[in-house]
Amino acid sequence: MIHENVEIPPSVPPYDPPTPLIRGLGVRGDYNSLNSHN
Repeated sequence: MIHENVEIPPSVPPYDPPTPLIRGLGVRGDYNSLNSHN
């Protein structure tokens, strides 16, 4: 049950599946790029 609770949060589905969305939203990869540019 813990496995599903840790892989079913709103932090994995919105960043894991949509790889192109992450770049547009800048949540994981762009976040570092945006911080570096700033």
